[in-house]
Amino acid sequence: MNSLKTIEQGLKKEGELHEISINDELRERAFKPLERMLSFAASIK
Repeated sequence: MNSLKTIEQGLKKEGELHEISINDELRERAFKPLERMLSFAASIK
């Protein structure tokens, strides 16, 4: 199970100790705003 502590450890160790898992529906929904943010950031360079 993901907890704040395991997520922190996973990020600090670059996934060496823990893997962060999310279901496909959440991943697809989260990808859209991330894609918009990256597109916006690229457009202001």
